[in-house]
Amino acid sequence: MRNSFSYSFFCILIISVAGCFIDVKAQNKESIRLSNEISFLIDNSKFELAQKKLDTLLLLAKKTNEDIVYADYYNLSGTLHNDQAKIKEAIYDYSRTIELYEKLKKPAALAGGYINLGSIYSGLDEHKKALSFYFKAMKILKSSDNDTKKNHLGILYNNIGTSYQKQEQLANSNYYLREAYKFAISKSDSMIAAMATHNLGINYADIKNYDSAIVYYKTSLKFVSGLGEGLGHVFNYKQLGEAYYWMNNLQLAEENLQKAIKISNDIGYSSGIEDIYAFMSKVFESKKDYKKALEYNRLYTQLKDSLSSEKIKTGIIKAQFDTEMQQQKRMQEEEQRNRDAIAKAKIDAQKKIITASLIALAIVLILVVFVFRSYKQKQRANQIISKQKELVEEKNAEILSSINYARRIQTALLTSDNYLKKYLKDYFILYKPKDIVSGDFYWGLEHRGIFYLVVADCTGHGVPGAFMSLLNISILNELIIEKNISDPGKILTEARQEIIKSLNPEGGEESKDGMDCILCAFDFKNNQLNYACANNSFYIIRENVVSYSHTNKMPVGKSHDDVTPFDTFNMPLQKGDTLYLITDGYADQFGGPKGKKFKYTQLQSVFMEIHNENMQQQKERLTDVFEKWKGQHEQVDDVCVVSIKI
Repeated sequence: MRNSFSYSFFCILIISVAGCFIDVKAQNKESIRLSNEISFLIDNSKFELAQKKLDTLLLLAKKTNEDIVYADYYNLSGTLHNDQAKIKEAIYDYSRTIELYEKLKKPAALAGGYINLGSIYSGLDEHKKALSFYFKAMKILKSSDNDTKKNHLGILYNNIGTSYQKQEQLANSNYYLREAYKFAISKSDSMIAAMATHNLGINYADIKNYDSAIVYYKTSLKFVSGLGEGLGHVFNYKQLGEAYYWMNNLQLAEENLQKAIKISNDIGYSSGIEDIYAFMSKVFESKKDYKKALEYNRLYTQLKDSLSSEKIKTGIIKAQFDTEMQQQKRMQEEEQRNRDAIAKAKIDAQKKIITASLIALAIVLILVVFVFRSYKQKQRANQIISKQKELVEEKNAEILSSINYARRIQTALLTSDNYLKKYLKDYFILYKPKDIVSGDFYWGLEHRGIFYLVVADCTGHGVPGAFMSLLNISILNELIIEKNISDPGKILTEARQEIIKSLNPEGGEESKDGMDCILCAFDFKNNQLNYACANNSFYIIRENVVSYSHTNKMPVGKSHDDVTPFDTFNMPLQKGDTLYLITDGYADQFGGPKGKKFKYTQLQSVFMEIHNENMQQQKERLTDVFEKWKGQHEQVDDVCVVSIKI
């Protein structure tokens, strides 16, 4: 068995660090006094008295009805339950703490809640869940301007490294442990440096590189040398003994294991000493001193039996927790069914809006024709030219007003920011129509746990392009909501047939209008993306490497090949991936010193330059690059760029 720093006495350190994030500025004096008393009682294991004080704090929270007092109560209650090994109660308390600090917009305190939950899940060997909470805390702490809060990043890096270590992902583990070490050196923090180097030694021992492991263990011992003998010494001497044993240096193995046993006895540590006894038995067996080997084996067996009941208790707690998680999953499925019903009602209302919009845009076209005829009459009747001019100006004003109204209608049909924010946590949209209304559109819909996102370029721009965008949005709604087609390739194949039928219902003159588009189906729960592309591709940047998606070189509409089905492609998603869904308007813009197209190669380079910035900064950079390149040139096409960070 390996002993990793942050899975023993350092868990206590992490909980106390998380506790310091409580924001007491907004609390009244009475709640602050009670909170300090409760913290003191918990630290000194006076649990019964701490619970009584907690009950008093809860009454105060109900009396004042202040969220900050409730948050303090649940945070301290979680710490008490965690110390009492009441795991499911602690998880509930810390979850409520997180909800309240999100509501109160207290990022530093929220980070503390995430660290607490991560520590609990680590203790339950739920390392993937632990990592999800650790990374949330890390994002908050990195963005903080408070150096005191940033100091806790070192502990967080070490905990992330040990979580990866427990999952045998040594490359990821080494990365974060080295980050912890670099952070510790920059802050002159001996404790974090000792933790990181010890755990790096474990990773090298796992790949049987015992020489490097020994160097790291000895380095860790140097860092804890000024902290007084404790568990840091026990763990390092134990691991040194094991490393020397596997290198067949039995004398050094015995010396280091004896040091670990002595310090364990001095400080009263027993939960991991049975492994040291087991290794001592192996050492003496290799030395052929069977009497001592037998004695240490007896000590190992005796201590192991005394600890087995505690492990059984932990297993029971984990089983109870798993059962409750299953019940929660059933409740979530019921909530999803309710959300689907609400979504269908919204789609029905949206279809009515689309019908009204088509009528409004038809009126606009009629007005355009009327104005054109009036203009011709003006040329043939110079004697009434002043009157005709006045009429044209009046009608132009009416047309502009109607088209502006059409723009408001089209904007209403594009998916709103409020809707997108429910499903996309970090994104931006750069949307620049060439004319008042646009043939480019973006559209999102959540259906049955999958979030569909479309970025499309319809035939034409202005009013004709807007007509096509409304038709295509209506068809996508019908295929996904009413016909329940979920496969992206099948959706585009069916959409193509619907567009052809809509534009050429009687099989007369062929219309080749349609759209080029990207259709993504995000399964955020399982980090999976299924997608289909018609002529367009999208970019994905992962770990500073850019690549682009597969596509079918045909439009969604009438073409030389309108019978071949569209393909569905899939890819796993990773945290930190950045996707860029684009139409061709940005790359096709003329400008620059020679009046040439911007082109995709240059656009790809821009994405690489900006992808590490936050989404608002990326949008501003892209807009600035586009406007400087365009200069005095006319915008040649509608522009649409949608970026999502996973």
